Amino acid sequence: MNVTRQKIDNHLEKQITAAMITNTSVLKAMVSDFEPRYFISKYAAIVGQWAVEYFHKYGEAPGAAITDIYAQKRKAGACGGDPELIAEFLSALQEKYGDREINEAHLIDMSNVFFNEQRLKALNQDLSQHLEAGNLAGALETINKFQVKKAGGRGMAPGYTATELLQANFPEPAWVVPGLFIAGLNPLGGPPKVGKSWFALNLSISIATGEPFLGRYAVEPGEVLYLDFELPDTKIKNRLQK
Repeated sequence: MNVTRQKIDNHLEKQITAAMITNTSVLKAMVSDFEPRYFISKYAAIVGQWAVEYFHKYGEAPGAAITDIYAQKRKAGACGGDPELIAEFLSALQEKYGDREINEAHLIDMSNVFFNEQRLKALNQDLSQHLEAGNLAGALETINKFQVKKAGGRGMAPGYTATELLQANFPEPAWVVPGLFIAGLNPLGGPPKVGKSWFALNLSISIATGEPFLGRYAVEPGEVLYLDFELPDTKIKNRLQK
């Protein structure tokens, strides 16, 4: 039997764990995705769980209180691992990441990639176990749970039952063109050659300049990013000149 040894780089995992201890914004973005089994390091999983528990109780990252949490867990015999090794792990995090500035947006994006990768690996493992055991119902249930978990993730709207939806209170929409277009995704469809591209370009110009759309509809002025993947630049220029 051939044995392959692979060095595991858990640098990102350590960065994530350190940020979960020190940065409330990063921790808040990770709470819904966190599961201890997603971490390679046992001690990162333990410390990450402590940070999540602290956030649920106090609404912020533990920061320096992680030392008190460790002491309490150790005294209660509830460290979940070798207390000395956890202490070494915390010291190593402090030494390497304690004084570093955090790019919150970048780290949140990287953590999303990390958790998605780990979630997919866990899904694959769970499905393999169910299928090897001939448990098709268990496999289907695992898939359904995975989809629900994803639906509640960062940047995606939560699901509703019909009753919850009827009882929900939603804010009034922000209008870009009052009565016509709200802020967000607005589908624009129609047969070929009816003027959809002209329509979209004119709408973009109106929002960028603050001029009424089609000469009659008031707009909410703002910056516009216009992306056209069909027309060449010269043709768009000619249209702008008209």
